[in-house]
Amino acid sequence: MPAAAIEAGCVDIIALPGEMPLQILQAAAVRPPTKPPEPTTPEESASPLRALLTLVRDRTRHDLAHYKPSTLLRRIERRMAVHGLTTMTAYVDFLRQNSQEIDLMFKEMLIGVISVFRDPEVW
Repeated sequence: MPAAAIEAGCVDIIALPGEMPLQILQAAAVRPPTKPPEPTTPEESASPLRALLTLVRDRTRHDLAHYKPSTLLRRIERRMAVHGLTTMTAYVDFLRQNSQEIDLMFKEMLIGVISVFRDPEVW
Protein backbone atom coordinates (compact mmCIF):
# COMPACT_ATOMS: atom_id res chain seq x y z
CA MET A 1 0.00 0.00 0.00
CA PRO A 2 2.72 2.59 0.72
CA ALA A 3 4.22 1.98 -2.72
CA ALA A 4 0.81 2.53 -4.35
CA ALA A 5 0.30 5.78 -2.44
CA ILE A 6 3.76 6.99 -3.43
CA GLU A 7 3.17 6.00 -7.06
CA ALA A 8 -0.18 7.83 -7.07
CA GLY A 9 1.55 10.99 -5.86
CA CYS A 10 -0.78 11.46 -2.91
CA VAL A 11 1.81 11.53 -0.14
CA ASP A 12 3.63 14.56 1.20
CA ILE A 13 6.49 12.86 3.03
CA ILE A 14 8.27 9.59 2.24
CA ALA A 15 10.21 8.24 5.20
CA LEU A 16 11.11 5.05 7.00
CA PRO A 17 8.87 4.26 10.02
CA GLY A 18 11.64 5.21 12.45
CA GLU A 19 12.05 8.61 10.76
CA MET A 20 8.34 9.46 10.72
CA PRO A 21 7.98 10.87 14.27
CA LEU A 22 10.73 13.43 13.58
CA GLN A 23 9.20 14.30 10.19
CA ILE A 24 5.78 14.80 11.79
CA LEU A 25 7.20 16.94 14.59
CA GLN A 26 9.12 19.08 12.09
CA ALA A 27 6.02 19.56 9.92
CA ALA A 28 3.95 20.49 12.97
CA ALA A 29 6.59 22.94 14.22
CA VAL A 30 6.76 24.88 10.96
CA ARG A 31 3.56 26.85 10.79
CA PRO A 32 3.23 29.74 8.40
CA PRO A 33 2.05 32.84 10.24
CA THR A 34 -1.74 32.93 10.33
CA LYS A 35 -1.69 36.61 9.51
CA PRO A 36 1.34 37.83 7.57
CA PRO A 37 2.68 41.31 8.22
CA GLU A 38 0.79 43.94 6.28
CA PRO A 39 2.52 44.77 3.00
CA THR A 40 3.05 48.39 2.17
CA THR A 41 1.00 48.22 -1.04
CA PRO A 42 -1.75 45.92 -2.39
CA GLU A 43 0.52 45.01 -5.31
CA GLU A 44 3.17 43.81 -2.87
CA SER A 45 0.64 41.52 -1.23
CA ALA A 46 -0.66 40.06 -4.47
CA SER A 47 2.73 39.61 -6.13
CA PRO A 48 3.79 36.18 -4.70
CA LEU A 49 0.28 34.79 -5.11
CA ARG A 50 0.07 36.14 -8.64
CA ALA A 51 3.47 34.60 -9.43
CA LEU A 52 2.34 31.26 -8.01
CA LEU A 53 -0.87 31.29 -10.04
CA THR A 54 1.10 32.16 -13.17
CA LEU A 55 3.45 29.21 -12.61
CA VAL A 56 0.49 26.86 -12.16
CA ARG A 57 -1.28 28.27 -15.23
CA ASP A 58 1.84 28.04 -17.41
CA ARG A 59 2.47 24.43 -16.44
CA THR A 60 -1.11 23.08 -16.31
CA ARG A 61 -3.00 25.52 -18.56
CA HIS A 62 -5.56 25.99 -15.78
CA ASP A 63 -6.27 29.45 -14.42
CA LEU A 64 -6.95 29.37 -10.69
CA ALA A 65 -7.19 33.16 -10.36
CA HIS A 66 -10.93 33.03 -9.73
CA TYR A 67 -10.74 30.52 -6.88
CA LYS A 68 -11.70 31.82 -3.45
CA PRO A 69 -8.65 33.50 -1.93
CA SER A 70 -9.20 31.78 1.42
CA THR A 71 -9.19 28.36 -0.27
CA LEU A 72 -6.07 29.19 -2.27
CA LEU A 73 -4.21 30.48 0.78
CA ARG A 74 -5.22 27.55 3.00
CA ARG A 75 -3.99 25.00 0.49
CA ILE A 76 -0.82 26.95 -0.28
CA GLU A 77 -0.05 27.17 3.45
CA ARG A 78 -0.44 23.40 3.73
CA ARG A 79 2.07 22.81 0.91
CA MET A 80 4.44 25.38 2.47
CA ALA A 81 4.29 23.57 5.82
CA VAL A 82 5.09 20.25 4.14
CA HIS A 83 8.34 21.76 2.86
CA GLY A 84 9.10 23.83 5.96
CA LEU A 85 8.73 27.15 4.16
CA THR A 86 7.41 30.17 6.05
CA THR A 87 6.87 32.73 3.29
CA MET A 88 4.98 32.57 0.05
CA THR A 89 7.94 34.16 -1.71
CA ALA A 90 10.14 31.24 -0.60
CA TYR A 91 7.47 28.81 -1.80
CA VAL A 92 7.28 30.51 -5.22
CA ASP A 93 11.08 30.22 -5.50
CA PHE A 94 10.75 26.54 -4.56
CA LEU A 95 8.07 26.05 -7.24
CA ARG A 96 10.33 27.64 -9.87
CA GLN A 97 12.95 24.99 -9.12
CA ASN A 98 10.57 22.02 -8.71
CA SER A 99 8.04 21.50 -11.48
CA GLN A 100 6.73 18.36 -9.76
CA GLU A 101 5.64 20.54 -6.83
CA ILE A 102 3.62 22.69 -9.25
CA ASP A 103 1.76 19.54 -10.28
CA LEU A 104 1.15 18.64 -6.64
CA MET A 105 -0.01 22.20 -5.88
CA PHE A 106 -2.48 21.99 -8.76
CA LYS A 107 -3.81 18.62 -7.55
CA GLU A 108 -4.21 20.15 -4.09
CA MET A 109 -6.48 22.81 -5.58
CA LEU A 110 -8.78 20.37 -7.35
CA ILE A 111 -11.96 19.35 -5.61
CA GLY A 112 -12.76 15.68 -6.07
CA VAL A 113 -16.28 14.58 -6.91
CA ILE A 114 -17.24 11.08 -5.88
CA SER A 115 -18.49 8.81 -8.64
CA VAL A 116 -22.04 8.51 -7.26
CA PHE A 117 -22.71 12.04 -8.51
CA ARG A 118 -21.71 10.98 -12.02
CA ASP A 119 -23.65 7.71 -12.09
CA PRO A 120 -26.79 8.14 -14.28
CA GLU A 121 -28.44 5.02 -12.80
CA VAL A 122 -28.29 6.48 -9.31
CA TRP A 123 -29.88 9.72 -10.45
